[in-house]
Amino acid sequence: MSTAASSSAIVPTDNPVLSGNLFSDNAVVLSSFALFGISALVWVILSFLQRRTKKCLGCCGGRPGIVFPINFLNPRHRLVYVLACGALASTWFHALNTGDFSDVNKWAASIVKILSVIFLLSLEIFITFPLLACVETPVPIVGYILGAIYTDVLLASRIYVTVDVIQQQDVDGFPEDFVTLLYSKYVVSFLPQLVCITAVLVWYHYKIIKEMLRICRTNGTWTHAL
Repeated sequence: MSTAASSSAIVPTDNPVLSGNLFSDNAVVLSSFALFGISALVWVILSFLQRRTKKCLGCCGGRPGIVFPINFLNPRHRLVYVLACGALASTWFHALNTGDFSDVNKWAASIVKILSVIFLLSLEIFITFPLLACVETPVPIVGYILGAIYTDVLLASRIYVTVDVIQQQDVDGFPEDFVTLLYSKYVVSFLPQLVCITAVLVWYHYKIIKEMLRICRTNGTWTHAL
């Protein structure tokens, strides 16, 4: 009897869950739209690094052009492709794993919720794409620096969201050990994404140093074949 009583005192009968999901917190939504704007700016900058090949070649020196698609066959960039896709997959998994789409009494609200998640998952693709596009610029050093800056902003945003979401959880009345376990599970759920983004950031800084050394050896040649 005493063992059962002590167990019930440690683990509540009403097991709490971390409230909301990845896209139900204002900080998450606001940061996503802020990153969307920054990502769009990166796209514009990258487009001015490209030249048009067919139409209006005399306008603005043939700029802006279309940002080239991702070249998955380029062996020099496979690592950053894997890391960026890993960060995106982690975001998707966390969103779908924590979302509640089973409100049978309010099916219309559930449909709206599902559509909103699909929209924000698509938004994550747009947000993640600059991590990949910056490596395919005709001027690699500019692409690497731009990619490093964008990755810095993305990592800071993700860390802020992680801390903000955890701090907003309502865990009053639950034992300290149980609360620690919940927080640990939440941090672990965000950890793969943070690790992937951090690795991308390290990769970009490594590429910046390597490209600067290459420029010094080639007497200021800023571009090379991709």
